[in-house]
Amino acid sequence: MGPAPAHRRPGKRVTARRTGRVGSRHARAATAAPRPRPSPARGGAGLGYRIAERATGRGLATWAVRELCARAAEVYGLTFLTAASRVENLASRAVPARTGFTVVGETRLSGLPGLSFRRALTDAR
Repeated sequence: MGPAPAHRRPGKRVTARRTGRVGSRHARAATAAPRPRPSPARGGAGLGYRIAERATGRGLATWAVRELCARAAEVYGLTFLTAASRVENLASRAVPARTGFTVVGETRLSGLPGLSFRRALTDAR
């Protein structure tokens, strides 16, 4: 894994409070247009992330998603990841944009408008 954000490096105090989570899943929210769901059998997985409000704006989600993309390709042999975020959530939409994902369509997340993203992992770093 690459270097952690500056606030997580040795010498900086880190509390035990949870700051968020990043992970991958096999299933994602239903999309407006039917598409095959990502699965390890097809070479992909869905990506989800959530950062605690008190920890936002520090680059944690961007760093974690970059690391997860690299691990998904190198360790698990995945060839792509998908993600989705609500249209209204500008911060969550910015993470895929900063980490090499492209918008592939529209979706609904908990009944609200969202965007679907996809990233090929041929260049995971």
